[in-house]
Amino acid sequence: MSERNPSGASGSTVSISELAGYFERAVGEERAAALVAEACGELGLGFGPLGHEQARSVLDRLTRREGLIGIVAGFALGRLHFARTVKSGKQFGEAS
Repeated sequence: MSERNPSGASGSTVSISELAGYFERAVGEERAAALVAEACGELGLGFGPLGHEQARSVLDRLTRREGLIGIVAGFALGRLHFARTVKSGKQFGEAS
């Protein structure tokens, strides 16, 4: 069962702080929050809960950064996808 979020995309929402949490160990809490806020601004997204596709867009934007930020964003994309798969109850290898 998926609920509708304010963005209109199906599935659960992801908070800005949850996205920033992926980067906190690498760059610190303040810098992580600033990175996510900057990416949201570049994409024209608000700072409230994001749909799964919006969260993916934010992380995808950050994967284009050079160095540590891009690397961490790539891992974060994988973690976000895994978390969504686990929440949906799908088995490994099932179509999304």
